Amino acid sequence: MARLESFDDPDWMEVTAINNYAVFMGYLLIGVRGLSLLMVTWTTVVLLGGFVSVLQKKDFWALTFITLVQAAGVFDFLLKEKLRDVGRWIWGLLAGLVGVFATPNPSENSLMLQWAALGLLVVQLLVFIIILCPLAILYVLGLYISAWISLRRLIEHDYGNTDESANLEPALVVLYSLGVAQGVLFGYRAFYGFRARKKIAKFVADHYNLGQDIVLDYLDETVRVCEKDPSLAKGRNLVTYAVDMTESKLCDTYINGVSILGTIIYSSRQEEKRVLAKQLLTGSPSSSFIIRKLLQTMGPRSPYSTEIKEHAAKIMVLVAGGIRLEQFPGGIQCIYSLLDPLDVYKWRPEGYERDSRLPEAYERDWLLEEYESSCYLIYKLRKQTDDNVPQETDSNYTVQGHRGLVVQGLCILQKLSVDEDNCRVICSTESLLSKIMIPLISDDELQMYHHDEWCSIVEESLELISRLMATPGETGERMHHEISSNIKAVISTLESIVECHKCELLLKRQAVEILLDLSVDTSSIMTNGTSYTIFNWILLHILHFPDNIFGRMRGTTHWAKKSSYIRRLAGEKLSAMLSLQSKSAATLESVLHSLTKTVIDGNIHKVYAAQFLENLCRYYIKDDEFLRTLKKAIAEVLPQVLREILDYGSTGEETQAVIEPRNIQYFPARGTGLGSASPSHGNGEENTSYRMQNGEKHEGSKLRKALIRLCNTIRDTWYSIDLSRTRELDEIAEKIRRELGKPEKMTFRKLVEEAEELLKKKNTDQCVTGRASSSVESRSSIDDENTYILM
Repeated sequence: MARLESFDDPDWMEVTAINNYAVFMGYLLIGVRGLSLLMVTWTTVVLLGGFVSVLQKKDFWALTFITLVQAAGVFDFLLKEKLRDVGRWIWGLLAGLVGVFATPNPSENSLMLQWAALGLLVVQLLVFIIILCPLAILYVLGLYISAWISLRRLIEHDYGNTDESANLEPALVVLYSLGVAQGVLFGYRAFYGFRARKKIAKFVADHYNLGQDIVLDYLDETVRVCEKDPSLAKGRNLVTYAVDMTESKLCDTYINGVSILGTIIYSSRQEEKRVLAKQLLTGSPSSSFIIRKLLQTMGPRSPYSTEIKEHAAKIMVLVAGGIRLEQFPGGIQCIYSLLDPLDVYKWRPEGYERDSRLPEAYERDWLLEEYESSCYLIYKLRKQTDDNVPQETDSNYTVQGHRGLVVQGLCILQKLSVDEDNCRVICSTESLLSKIMIPLISDDELQMYHHDEWCSIVEESLELISRLMATPGETGERMHHEISSNIKAVISTLESIVECHKCELLLKRQAVEILLDLSVDTSSIMTNGTSYTIFNWILLHILHFPDNIFGRMRGTTHWAKKSSYIRRLAGEKLSAMLSLQSKSAATLESVLHSLTKTVIDGNIHKVYAAQFLENLCRYYIKDDEFLRTLKKAIAEVLPQVLREILDYGSTGEETQAVIEPRNIQYFPARGTGLGSASPSHGNGEENTSYRMQNGEKHEGSKLRKALIRLCNTIRDTWYSIDLSRTRELDEIAEKIRRELGKPEKMTFRKLVEEAEELLKKKNTDQCVTGRASSSVESRSSIDDENTYILM
């Protein structure tokens, strides 16, 4: 595959560490080769050509050995490969012996033939001992022996009678010095490679959260390439390496390539890698072959683990925007299988136990043929000799794996829905629309006991539903019909999202947008005092912040038109609710007081108020009176915000927000109000209390994170840009510093950075405490689930 050599990647970790290491090793080998060429030339032309008649025998034989070693080019490969080659020689010799002395018919074996065979065996042994063994030693250790001979001759310094030729001694000194220098350089290269190779690979593997063996393979291949030409390292990185591996027809190579791509392209701050991977995958001549393999990896017959399937799905999300489903028969069924509900995902054959000796990549080994299982088992035993201890399956890990597959499946469908032909395929696929809506209409254990995972699934489901509803023609009509057939359950879920204090602001926004699009009655929300305020905020959020700011509803004109239509509906709804004219400044000013008051006084909407103010500071760019009002309001609320984020954890109070126990306990189930309790049994009250305490800690951390994001946005948007505002912020920071009794003078920037470090430390401490009690929580969760099922 052609390399994108112009792509700027010098700061990538593998380029900085591995590629530069490989280039260094390549140039070291070039130095060894250069010395070799110089030594061969010096020996043959100067010494053996000009002084052969006056050389001592030991110098003659030393020069002959050195010349043979240098001419043989024994330094072209790594020592490990040399040893492997020697091993192959031995096995080849044994195969030859068997071929010569084995008789196909023992009954015809005469005494003469036996003596002949014995004679040939003696000859073979003599050849092995006299010729092959010395050649093997020369092949592996030739350069070191050459350096040792050179060093010994320099120490002995007895070059015979040099009176006949005054230049013989300096000529020999030059040669032997070159031999010692070459040996030192080659030994330094071997020592450096032995000491640094694994440490560099581990450093890069930890940075990307990859397996060390995979990174070692990349390092070894890059070194081999640079040994031929160090300039070939340019344009080489883990992305290009992984894309090449995905084109392989060998299963293990392909899996490693998928693992690398799926891990690094969605790591934090890897946008450049994502762009490069997309260009390579879509621009490759074998792109159709790669996509077909990725679809098969995700499919219902795939034996691969959840992790491998999720990596393949992530790669598909990257390229799905350019895919036409009609070109890949059966592809939509492979994507369909990712959306299986939790109970289907957890299904295993009755009495099934996974063979823990198989590679971890083959999690669903009952789908493998018997000969495939045997082959993979033998292959693993060859590569790994240590005992493989079976790992227990954690219930939370199972839920996380299910969430990852469903989320990626919905994201793939979102990207595919850019094309109207793909939309028709999606809508014509039996039960696919119903499966997309499962998170909204099913009351399963995922929603009840794993709220965060359920929210991440619902977020992508709502985004896909919004896109399909906005698609003109038959697609939009079918989506509306599917919703209409489950309208009560859908509305109940959407309203509960708006009312739930644990759901994120953007998820609430999505729910309100669909409620507006469906033109349903929202009187139940408006009559609920605890939800009325947040509903107004969300309407205002929709009205003044377009979807594309948050990366939503991008790709087609009809999606942009639908987004504008929803914004207009939000303005009309807000105007009707507030009985005010829908003027931007008036509406924003009226809600600004409510937002700042909420941040200062504190209630269950405090996180959303902080998020809303953060969006205002980031996205409101009009230089008008409201912007000045906003800055003034922020300056008034900032001291309280700084006190709270800096005092986090010092008083023992995990959160100032008033968190009602009924909201902490569970996400509301279908047909129940916010006050509905979960099934109670035995020591259920203790379990509920335990979860409430953890919930409060989580909410406290979430609140501080939102407040710190607000401060960071203020710093990035206003600090150092507006000098008067900068001085005001620094004065506020200095005042807070004095209140807290901190000795060093602090700017606003430094104060925010200290708050971030404090939050990280607090979260780390909570993680350590959480791991100590995770088994207790897991057992309690299982007991609750079982009781809920029985009820």
